[in-house]
Amino acid sequence: PHVLILDDSEVIRTAHYNLVVEEHPNAIVHACSNCNEACTYVSWAEAAEKPVHLLLLDLDLKDEESTSMRGLLTCLSTEDPLSSGLNVPERIDPYETDEMPIHMSFKPMVALVSKCIQKEAHVNAVVHRGCDLALPKPLTPQAVQVLMHFCVS
Repeated sequence: PHVLILDDSEVIRTAHYNLVVEEHPNAIVHACSNCNEACTYVSWAEAAEKPVHLLLLDLDLKDEESTSMRGLLTCLSTEDPLSSGLNVPERIDPYETDEMPIHMSFKPMVALVSKCIQKEAHVNAVVHRGCDLALPKPLTPQAVQVLMHFCVS
């Protein structure tokens, strides 16, 4: 499997990287800290015919993430395209374009990982924005095991 980790925190990027590699030692894992780098990497991987299967996505890329509903609402409504990880799913989704597709692009499974995810309503809010699922931060080894199993199957 090919996994991309997007988080502004180097500590979290490293922790998630280690969890993925521990679960699946042969995985291709790349970590980045901002939306543009993530979208560029997904495009590069697609062009190289090594599509990303799983994107572990941070919600708040300003390292100010709170565990409150206010923090979630701020990220859902931000006008700044670089401050919220929620801007990535629509940018990498081949179906969210006005251009006629030349080929069918692959869309990775997008798992949003955030301290703000505490209730089912929070999950529904981010799924509406293009994420496939949402998980509380920090990820557990069990969560990574399930995600990797899903990506490999």
